[in-house]
Amino acid sequence: MLVSAVLAAFVTPNGAAAALVPVAVVAARRADMLPSKLLMPLAFAASGGALLVLSGSPANVIVSEALLRVSGRGFGYFEFAAIGLPLVAVTVLACVLLGPRLLPRRRPDEDTADVSGHADTLVEHYTLEQGFYRLLAPVDSNLLGVAPEDVPLPEGLTLVGVQHADGEPGLVGQQVAADDVFVVSGDSERVTAFVTAHGLRVVATPLTRATREALLSRDAGVAEVVVPPRSPMIGDRLFPGQARSGLTVLEIRRFGHSTGPRPTDVDEGDLVLLHGPWGAIEALAKEDGLLLVNDPEAVRRQNAPLGRKAWLSLGVLATQVASPAIATLVGAGLMVLTRVVTPNQAYRAVSWQTIVLIGGLIPLSTAISTSGAADLVAGRIVDAVGRNGPRVLLAVLFLVTLGRGKW
Repeated sequence: MLVSAVLAAFVTPNGAAAALVPVAVVAARRADMLPSKLLMPLAFAASGGALLVLSGSPANVIVSEALLRVSGRGFGYFEFAAIGLPLVAVTVLACVLLGPRLLPRRRPDEDTADVSGHADTLVEHYTLEQGFYRLLAPVDSNLLGVAPEDVPLPEGLTLVGVQHADGEPGLVGQQVAADDVFVVSGDSERVTAFVTAHGLRVVATPLTRATREALLSRDAGVAEVVVPPRSPMIGDRLFPGQARSGLTVLEIRRFGHSTGPRPTDVDEGDLVLLHGPWGAIEALAKEDGLLLVNDPEAVRRQNAPLGRKAWLSLGVLATQVASPAIATLVGAGLMVLTRVVTPNQAYRAVSWQTIVLIGGLIPLSTAISTSGAADLVAGRIVDAVGRNGPRVLLAVLFLVTLGRGKW
């Protein structure tokens, strides 16, 4: 609730709630709590946090401009905090003390998946003991022209497969050509000796249990894909260490068991573990003929550390010191220009329902004011309760506002 209140002061209650709803749901799942016990307090805190600064809510700006017109001085940027701070404190205390008894107990129809321990899960499920090296054969390597089965491997090394420069796997009898890649598994010292003896170049090192941090990083991730019936991938030859569409095959499993360090003709029901850049991982969701076990976006969001773009977004937020309207436009523009979000993502993030609602209410407010309707309603209210003091008048205005909001 405290995080929600502080965030709402800078990005409005709607923005704070939208940003923290996924956090609250995942936190509830990890703490074995119902999301309903966290989501309503989150909304209350966001509403209270809007009264910490002038730019916390459009309503603050509207009443400040109205005060400026009638008195020549609007509200100060932090002046709302005189009421906002006590309000947030009371809201938090009320939810903490009364929330367990009063908040609804509603179970979601579908739980949000918790994949925060995804790397550990993969390490336990897959072998990933020894891993593999990818070794490039340059034009001066002495292995050019040699068939894969005739490559002189030292004892302790296993040739998993050969991949041609066009991505196709090398077959028995085919000669090794320049820029082909050898995928070998074995001890690092023997691999070093093999590389030195044949003029090869190491282009990828093993991803194993010992290097589990490299499985999920800010730049690269992993994906489990299932080959469904009638997939165009059926019949393709894959082997651990093979690169495919920017992704590297880590392991292939069939009937719950690894097929081992050898080429395998893919069949329906096979499970393939892939590793590569997040962009290529997320593109798998759009590829026909593959079923992803977990949502790549959820895996990345819950596991990958903050990247450069995350710090850029925080920097953009910290630089917003102008008036609310200018700060909003400049901040949104900087988020797109620094490529924290793409134009399409920014467009999809706009709540057009809210835009239309606010855009329609402002002209309605102007019409009520210029047509005399505001004077008429205000006069009736003052005539009815004005003689009872400002507190009663404010209470009536509150009830009118509450009823209008409910309607």
